[in-house]
Amino acid sequence: MKLHNSILIGATLLVCCQSAFLGSLWQDLGREFTNMGKNMAKDLINVGLKAVNQTMNIGCRTACPRLCEDKVGMYFCPFVCVPLCNRGKRSIRKGSDYRGHLMPMPNKFSAYDLNDDGVVSLKEFAFVTGHTMDQADLKTVFQLADRNGDNILTSGELYGGPFVFEMDVNDNDYQYCQYIVNRRTKSVQQQHSQSVKTKAINLKKDITNKL
Repeated sequence: MKLHNSILIGATLLVCCQSAFLGSLWQDLGREFTNMGKNMAKDLINVGLKAVNQTMNIGCRTACPRLCEDKVGMYFCPFVCVPLCNRGKRSIRKGSDYRGHLMPMPNKFSAYDLNDDGVVSLKEFAFVTGHTMDQADLKTVFQLADRNGDNILTSGELYGGPFVFEMDVNDNDYQYCQYIVNRRTKSVQQQHSQSVKTKAINLKKDITNKL
């Protein structure tokens, strides 16, 4: 009888130990798979960034328009990067380069510089573009534009980045921008001409006074 009870107790302890061991093993495996998944996601992001950077280094510009699609009754507008070898942003075509609706970004710098400090932070950029700061596509395009890696965008970095603005797809905006550039150029030329004329008049006066 005692032997029978000892066998039962031993078997019970063995089953309990095995259950505890298996439970611990499954937890360890679960943690390992979770870590593997996180590392794979990071690797994919890094590979994507590396590929885009390599594309840019060999002379192919990259454009990253916001593309909107209806997903499960809601619209999502992520940044999707496409290479532009020997092309400009205005050459992007639906079907061949992207799917969905292209949502161009506002032209004015003030639309992004919400606190008027002269630069655009990741927080400001995320808010304006309808993203959260931890979204991979947002981080990717922001890093591509942030040339010196200081986590802020100057006006030069913003407009020189991969973003597609209204002026890149709208002929009216393009013509308007050309008009502004031409007007400013003309104004500078007029100021220069006036300055030269004023200097000539002053020089003539000086010569006359010395005679």
